[in-house]
Amino acid sequence: MGIPIAINLIEAGYHLRIYNRTSEKISTLISSLSDEQRSQVVGVSSPHQSALKRDSIVVSIVVNDIALEEIVNSLLEEGESNEGDCTGIGNGGIHLCLSTVSAEITARMTQLHEEKGVSYVSCPVFGRPPFAAAKKLIAVPAGSADAVNRVGPLLEATCQKICRAGENPQNSNILKLSGNFMIMAFIQAMAEAFALAESHGIDREVAYELLAAPNGVFNSLPVLSGYGRMIATQTYTPVGFSAENGMKDVNLVCAAADAGGVDMPIAKEVQKRMAELIASDPDGGKETDWATFASLTKVKKQK
Repeated sequence: MGIPIAINLIEAGYHLRIYNRTSEKISTLISSLSDEQRSQVVGVSSPHQSALKRDSIVVSIVVNDIALEEIVNSLLEEGESNEGDCTGIGNGGIHLCLSTVSAEITARMTQLHEEKGVSYVSCPVFGRPPFAAAKKLIAVPAGSADAVNRVGPLLEATCQKICRAGENPQNSNILKLSGNFMIMAFIQAMAEAFALAESHGIDREVAYELLAAPNGVFNSLPVLSGYGRMIATQTYTPVGFSAENGMKDVNLVCAAADAGGVDMPIAKEVQKRMAELIASDPDGGKETDWATFASLTKVKKQK
């Protein structure tokens, strides 16, 4: 995803020093540019050389914690280039990390950068390469307010939405993992729903058109935003659809799955939690919103 992000920055007028572990990718990028744009790009042979001046902004996007640690070890090295220019990021610089990595390594990276006077902005992004090319990424920056403000124009050059996550860089990692979990859960939920339809002789494409197409249930009705707001605020009144009816429906889902020979682990888990909610409710779920079973998922130990 680094290539379309780099192209967006070049088109926005920025001059870049680009490093990639696969040098052919730099050649591919440069060959795709106009003659004028090529003057804005210099390929370098190490992360250290990507920062021409100590107060540079370095943008990185790597695959995992190990790769991030490797480039940072190089980036923060002291040294000079062959031309005598001071390279490597230092006092007054900013490292903008767009990678999806652990909160633990972000804590270590933040400390390492602070020791060099460098601001570390953790900013994982949501979106695949086509979204990056279309400037439709969603960014989650977290770090000092001054540093986030300074990198703002770079993010605006490639993102459709920027959601600030506060001054603790680790916040962005937890939010990105939360989002990626939801994506994985939706994938599993759709797999279960489409398999349930198929097991009863309904074409998967029909299920898709009803449920997941652009004008389907989950894109044309405020299902996610409506229930998401209820869960975020932990406000489950007034009752829109009762837990009693929800229990009836999830039982029907599980019965249909059993009849069709479909394994639906998410449905079974919802059934278990809905039953737990109703068992603890004096009115048996008649006056309780069905989304209230979400309240059973709690933080066991607050940090």
